[in-house]
Amino acid sequence: EWRLVLSNHLLLEYEEVLKRNAAEIALTHDEVDRFLNAICQAADCFQLPAPQPPRLPDADDEPLLRLAETSGARLITTHNLRHLRPALAHGVAVLPPREFLRILSTLAMTTLRAAIPDDLHEAVLAQAEREHISVDALISRTLRAAVAFPLLGLSVQERAASGNWEDFDRIMVRVPDAPPVPGDER
Repeated sequence: EWRLVLSNHLLLEYEEVLKRNAAEIALTHDEVDRFLNAICQAADCFQLPAPQPPRLPDADDEPLLRLAETSGARLITTHNLRHLRPALAHGVAVLPPREFLRILSTLAMTTLRAAIPDDLHEAVLAQAEREHISVDALISRTLRAAVAFPLLGLSVQERAASGNWEDFDRIMVRVPDAPPVPGDER
């Protein structure tokens, strides 16, 4: 599972670079703003902690590492491999965009549309906000748990169908009559 994370610092850097190079990439400043607005809508935004002593060769790249650590991201996608590769020593992998897109293309995802009551929608939005995750990530995790739990229950039901009390009794008579191990008496 992947998610887009963003900080104000990174957003401002994207804006500065894109607007500086807008003519070269055939975008107007208004198109850059609309593009960044779409990214902001899709991203989980995080407040960066105070700067620390630099751990990367280029101190200007430190906010990316801090964002990854703050958000729990385990991957940074960038063309700047030379300066960010040391992030691996801090538990954050670095991949070029082409490699990330190759991996992403192998993930199978389906869009599910559902009508839900307004109060549930508001509760989902609030929970996602509290957890600093996207609504998609929250719903995906919740559905995975809801579907996995019955599967575990089915396993118990299947085992129950093949169990019998005679086997239980034969095993229980072999359990020694002894006091509980200290700490287990409660």
